[in-house]
Amino acid sequence: MRDVLVGAAERSSTVTLVLGHGRSHRVQVVAVGADAVVAAPVGGGHEADRRLLVGLAAVRTIVVHRADATVAGAGWAGPDAPAADAPQDATAVQEFHMSDILSQRLADRPRITVWLGPDQMSGTLTSVGLDVATIATEGSGETAYVRLDSTTEISVSSSL
Repeated sequence: MRDVLVGAAERSSTVTLVLGHGRSHRVQVVAVGADAVVAAPVGGGHEADRRLLVGLAAVRTIVVHRADATVAGAGWAGPDAPAADAPQDATAVQEFHMSDILSQRLADRPRITVWLGPDQMSGTLTSVGLDVATIATEGSGETAYVRLDSTTEISVSSSL
């Protein structure tokens, strides 16, 4: 499955990622890492300023669409993202982990939503380790420690 996602990133293809817990996302693949894919929602609406981190283990089906859709929003693209017109190298986009992506965003203290299967939790990202993210939960501000390999997807604000 990783090779299909890398090919989609190289061709800027629009795909639908169908996840094991029933959610699906129509996206453009930005980058593919060792354990996660960075994706930009296609279309407009409330998702325009978001980027999704999807655990590779959660992806059950990939539907590749014609390359006639555009990616919503601008801003942060992913880890050391190449210029929009630069060709991507499939071997260069597979070295990062989900924790690397979150660590790059930590200084921004982004609002994130984490899905653990059908359950979700939202809040502010406060710290990241190799296998855990710490979130100040929305509303109560209580601290939650989320094991990254248990997440199916994470939605991250791409605007500051």
